[in-house]
Amino acid sequence: MSLIVVENLVKHYQMGQVDVPVLRGVSFSIKTCEFVSIMGASGSGKSTLLNILGCLDVPTSGHYQLEGVPVASLDDNALSELRARFIGFVFQRFHLIKYLNVLENTLLPMDFLTVGKAESETQARQWLDRVRLGHRLDHYPQQLSGGERQRVAIARALIKNPKLVLADEPTGNLDAAVGLEVMEIFKTMNRELGITIIIVTHAPEVARMTDRIITVKDGQLQ
Repeated sequence: MSLIVVENLVKHYQMGQVDVPVLRGVSFSIKTCEFVSIMGASGSGKSTLLNILGCLDVPTSGHYQLEGVPVASLDDNALSELRARFIGFVFQRFHLIKYLNVLENTLLPMDFLTVGKAESETQARQWLDRVRLGHRLDHYPQQLSGGERQRVAIARALIKNPKLVLADEPTGNLDAAVGLEVMEIFKTMNRELGITIIIVTHAPEVARMTDRIITVKDGQLQ
């Protein structure tokens, strides 16, 4: 079954009087439980595509269905609910809040869900144990290495048990060895939990660790 179906996605941005095309008729599908990378050079349109898949942006034209639902048919409240319950996000720059400790950062997505505090904390501790940070619960982001920060970000993305995780250059700020460790965590979560994972990257060695590579060049699939 296809979790994601996109058909002829087009995205333009208006910069002053200039219309800048970013995506030029992109079509593909991604099955439930797939582990996919979207690869391309800087400026190729891959991050724009990921933002559309994450319901953070809308295409200029074309169609996007998520689990059979046309995303364009959803209002702002429904889109917010979809992002809160269905999609986990992991970013290159981690986006941890510096005045919150590891446990508190991991708990942030639960603020938007109707889950009790005790249950939320239990889930956060379990996820932090999974990414081998159960011993760092009271540490703050500035006390962590880059790899540890990204592992917190992964735990934060997974705490709400999403069906889909979108990761934008998740190894971009890490050295090769730590990046490999992060990718192994994604692979484990995909294999063991059946989470569909889509990773945007410009690095061939990262893309090769996924099951399928979608290559974007100048806003089109190659």
